[in-house]
Amino acid sequence: MARVFTVSDSIHIDVPPEVAYQAICRPGEMGRWSPENLGTTEGTGHAPAELASTFIGRNKRGRFRWVTRCTVTAAEPGRRF
Repeated sequence: MARVFTVSDSIHIDVPPEVAYQAICRPGEMGRWSPENLGTTEGTGHAPAELASTFIGRNKRGRFRWVTRCTVTAAEPGRRF
């Protein structure tokens, strides 16, 4: 049986919710915010991700690189992603 990993976190940022949502809802651009994430594989596009959409995330730590299949479990504009 495949192992399923779930990761979540939260942080308070002093900007309107709509501004924060627009900054993080595009998985292909996540590499701008993370020292470990390199964005997504080709073909993901730069449109906001929708609920239940999937993408392959590219990651690195030191000399190690790996990909992770991700599923969007929440996509409520201006509220949570």
